[in-house]
Amino acid sequence: MVLADTAGTLIHATVKKPQVSKLQRFIVSGEWRIIEHFTLTKSTGKYRATKHGFKMSMMEKTVISRTPAVSDDIYVDLANFPDILNEAGLSENILIDVLGQVVSFNEMKIHDVNNKITKRLECELRDTK
Repeated sequence: MVLADTAGTLIHATVKKPQVSKLQRFIVSGEWRIIEHFTLTKSTGKYRATKHGFKMSMMEKTVISRTPAVSDDIYVDLANFPDILNEAGLSENILIDVLGQVVSFNEMKIHDVNNKITKRLECELRDTK
């Protein structure tokens, strides 16, 4: 999942399988929460969810509590089409948010990434600006 703070900084966050049943009811899309007792590790790998240099991991002692809404903003980091088309503009290892009209798409492709089967759907988008 991707979390945002009040400044709009995005960070990739994960929950280990043993903690999912304990924490999933506290994690609600679009709602603000206070998260205590977590770990931060260097964000590495072929595909990263955000540009942030670290990844957040929930652990057994993680506590998630409710808090009143801090902001109504929706935090996305939309990439510009010229940056996407410019090979030097974006890192191919960091996932991006993009908004456009789907023109066409290919068949679903299956890949083995680090001994894990993943699926990828390639599509062509049109800039709607």
